[in-house]
Amino acid sequence: MNLVYQQVVQETLDQLEKLLTHNHRQQKELVSQLSGPIKEPSREQPAPSSYQQPITMYLGRFLKPYFKDKLTGLGPPANQETKEKTSRMTGCLDDRKLKMKRWESWQKTLLIHSVTRDSLRRQIQPKLSKVDYLSQKLSSAGETDRQQLREQIDSLERDIDLLR
Repeated sequence: MNLVYQQVVQETLDQLEKLLTHNHRQQKELVSQLSGPIKEPSREQPAPSSYQQPITMYLGRFLKPYFKDKLTGLGPPANQETKEKTSRMTGCLDDRKLKMKRWESWQKTLLIHSVTRDSLRRQIQPKLSKVDYLSQKLSSAGETDRQQLREQIDSLERDIDLLR
């Protein structure tokens, strides 16, 4: 199963690589479109290099507040609807109104036991799967292989008992 999952992950990585290169190509095309047409060099000016500097865009003007005062850089004052909305949001999430409830001792004990059982199950499960596999193999194996398989099964069962 591990090998199958590795193949699936590798195929997904390959697909992501293709998408990433496609994305980079599209970004370059977009930047070249935004920078405008390339001017033909005049005879008086030296020929520019083949690399054209992309337009640097300041993304701050696309973020909130959308409309800013040129002098202060601040947005407009809040209207009545915005004030009500913010008062409702802060009223719901007021830290003073939220009460912190402590865990009771029986809840802590239950959590500890559950985590321990889950950890034990995660450690034992692969060994149990291997025992099942070896048991199936034992039923169809020859006499010489049976002894080795029984030793492996016994070893795994001892490991399981030690974990428990």
